Amino acid sequence: MVDAAVVADAPQGRAPDGATRDAGRGIVDAPPGVADARLDARLPDAAASPATDAGTPGALGQFVIAHNAVRAVTGGGLPTMTWDTDVAAFAQSWADELKRRTGNCDVRTLATPHRPSSGEWQQHYGENIAWNAGSVRSPQDVVDGWVSEAVNYSYATNTCAPEKVCGHYTQVIWAASVRLGCGVARCDGPDVPYGVSQIWVCNYDPPGNITSQRPY
Repeated sequence: MVDAAVVADAPQGRAPDGATRDAGRGIVDAPPGVADARLDARLPDAAASPATDAGTPGALGQFVIAHNAVRAVTGGGLPTMTWDTDVAAFAQSWADELKRRTGNCDVRTLATPHRPSSGEWQQHYGENIAWNAGSVRSPQDVVDGWVSEAVNYSYATNTCAPEKVCGHYTQVIWAASVRLGCGVARCDGPDVPYGVSQIWVCNYDPPGNITSQRPY
């Protein structure tokens, strides 16, 4: 079994590391290694978490539980997130579109996996994206990968460590982001990296990672 990395692209908006947003591509123009940063979490295989109708989150509802578990022990306890069907439909539509664009779910072939800042697929929310290959992961695994960036974030200076990623983590703990919706697309087959691959998209309303603001 290939222990492939979870790959998380730089979250949209302005990251706490002070990097500015690239409005044209919708990713953070951060130090080298941030965009397409590989979070090799070496996580155990997890049960499949198939996409369901956005109105009935099913396994994807684990994202709410995982986010709120982190928020409960951060900053003295942050407001809980709730599942939003509109935001979830938005996330799922983009996960499906990324699958269509890549043909095999390998978002590494794209200039950015994030929604653009204008046009038909314009972004309206905060966004975290993750990609994995070689085994089936769960929403908990994905959130664990994002939260692993906590060691890279300094609340005192509101910055990421040099050449490190922390914007996924700060979006997870962004106090004002209280409505959550997520989606997943899966590819299987000989043309898919390591035989199986998943694209995970979570959107947040209101969006986090606002310039010059701390998460809480």
